[in-house]
Amino acid sequence: MNKILVPIDFSETSINAAKFAFKIAQQTNSALIFFHAYRLPLSNTLLPEMMTSELIYEKEHNALKAFQKSIEPILLEDVDVTAETSLPPMFFHLKYGMAVDLILNEAKKKKPIMIVMGTKGADDILDRIFGSVTANVIKQSDIPVLAIPNTFTNDSIQRMAYATNFDLEEIPTLANLFSFAKLLNNSIEFVHIGLKKPSTEWLKQVEEICELSGNPTPNFTYIDNNNIIDGIEHYLQNNHVDVLAILTHHRNLFQQLSKASITQKLALKTHTPLMAYH
Repeated sequence: MNKILVPIDFSETSINAAKFAFKIAQQTNSALIFFHAYRLPLSNTLLPEMMTSELIYEKEHNALKAFQKSIEPILLEDVDVTAETSLPPMFFHLKYGMAVDLILNEAKKKKPIMIVMGTKGADDILDRIFGSVTANVIKQSDIPVLAIPNTFTNDSIQRMAYATNFDLEEIPTLANLFSFAKLLNNSIEFVHIGLKKPSTEWLKQVEEICELSGNPTPNFTYIDNNNIIDGIEHYLQNNHVDVLAILTHHRNLFQQLSKASITQKLALKTHTPLMAYH
């Protein structure tokens, strides 16, 4: 069974991401692994009181039960609990240490199809887009990271787009992305910022991936804009997209995301979840 890793720090942002991960698990028949990293002395005032008292006295086993007891009602509040087939398997893990390192280690061990995390504001520009822990996981994870803005409230993923530069190095990523789209039973659209056309070899390999995965050949949208961020923002404002996927090795795009001015916060910061592939 596929697995989805969901780090939680009990902030509103992470709870919102957990709720969406729950919906993805229902769509893809995946198990959910909820993970919380903690440090002593406890500095996270968002922790449920029953968890805090157990962790202070190093009763991690009891705290784990409290973790589960705290999360399950939140996830199930909008679900018909009589429909057992709609409930994905859920597992809960607590570990002591630094969040980013522990999340990355957990991903290596559990091998999920994705990590789902929330986005929140911070001082760094990249953090303003992704959230500090989320940004560092995205930079270092070999597993795709789906970053969910705290204002995003859709019930499912119906329409996905991929920001492409028509590079052959994208092909392995596209194979994984099409496999995920197949699980969701939806299609992918390609958006390219600029007027560059794909090579014959690139098109050939994409067609082969589509044939093998059973996905239709994507539609292409070209946005004539010298600024990649402005181009993506224009595309998202004029197209209803539930998830935008990018390759972090797409240097021009990721560098501009990192260096964006505060006035270029992007539609994807507040509206559109972003799937980051390494």
